Amino acid sequence: MNFQNVSVKKALISVIKSIDLYNYLLKNHHRRTAIIAYQLGNRIKDKSVNLNLSHLVLAASLHDVGALNIKERDQLLHVDVEDPSHHEKLGAYMLEGFEPFNEVSRIIYHHHINYKDVLTHKVAEEEVPYECYILHLADRIEILSEGKSEDLNSELIIDKIIERFGSVFHPNLKDVFLEVIREKSFWENLKSQSYHELLYASMQGGFYEMDLVEAENLALIFAKLVDMKSPWTNSHSQCVSAIAYQLGRFAGLDKETCFKLRLAGYLHDIGKIATPTELLDKTSELTSEEYRRIKEHAMFTSLILKDIEGLEEVAAWASAHHERRDYSGYPLQLSEENFDEPLDILIFADVLSALLESRPYRPRMSDAKIHEVLHSLVPEKLSAEIYMVLKEHFDELKDLHERVSLSVEKKYEKENIKER
Repeated sequence: MNFQNVSVKKALISVIKSIDLYNYLLKNHHRRTAIIAYQLGNRIKDKSVNLNLSHLVLAASLHDVGALNIKERDQLLHVDVEDPSHHEKLGAYMLEGFEPFNEVSRIIYHHHINYKDVLTHKVAEEEVPYECYILHLADRIEILSEGKSEDLNSELIIDKIIERFGSVFHPNLKDVFLEVIREKSFWENLKSQSYHELLYASMQGGFYEMDLVEAENLALIFAKLVDMKSPWTNSHSQCVSAIAYQLGRFAGLDKETCFKLRLAGYLHDIGKIATPTELLDKTSELTSEEYRRIKEHAMFTSLILKDIEGLEEVAAWASAHHERRDYSGYPLQLSEENFDEPLDILIFADVLSALLESRPYRPRMSDAKIHEVLHSLVPEKLSAEIYMVLKEHFDELKDLHERVSLSVEKKYEKENIKER
């Protein structure tokens, strides 16, 4: 099995678009920051500077993925950000493990770097890619523009930025900044969605032949992007992935199908990028409107994954993880003829994982209660045959869930990323 027809670029672009379009906390910040960073980076003529524009655009397009809640996001709206290390570390951690993103992860780790910290050796110069300095400047320009695209903002921005060169911003970027900021085309490009599309089209790479390990590592990045939004779900997608794979093996499916189920488990909740963290963490009962917004994540999963060539079957299962055989599911209210064994397995894996986990509104369910809930789903909503396989191997699957959860927790502690 290989994944030579999977477009990594399209997969990443799907996630980038979803972050900006669907996440009300971030709005168009990533898109605009990427355009600013590109325009700054493209003007640097110093041959001694080791600069990769593709890495810069990617990092700018994803740099605040570690800013998970309103409080943290509000802190980023100030010109000088106090203690940005949490969201820098978390964002870098989310992108680790997939070789094409190694440099992007390094850039995000220091995307709020203050030049004075390098001068005073608080941060080692070799740890900071030059793209970090450009991204920090671009990020603050975007914040100061307040989402507007008018050259009337330029003098205000100049006043705020110019005094910080040599301390906050790299002094070698001063001339480039002054050259770009007063150009009418700079502001016109910020307005242009097509300009952003052009940036992606010009990025290095495209179709990338992945082996199984690389395909899993890419899917794992997607899982971390959504799971880390809430301490209540920080291992959920990884648990669903592991259980779906193992349940598929217990059900006698071939290795290739089981591996695709593993990927679908990682990807199934990617639509929660669009879900406000405050709803995921709410301890009281959801209102009807809040519940409607929670349910939208299945639709967003479909929208995000639908254009990723080479993963069509995986995307179809992931997008349908809240469907039921009796039309009662969502987002499409599918009927029995739209189901197959892998989809039933993925849904059972999702339900079992959720029941084995605590939520802000309830503790982890007892084994007896879990069996009761699972039994209530068959045969009208889900396959009785797959349920019998799950029931037979319940203890093994429960132990698997516990091992995966513990492993994720240890990795989180190792990275020293404390919850906020």
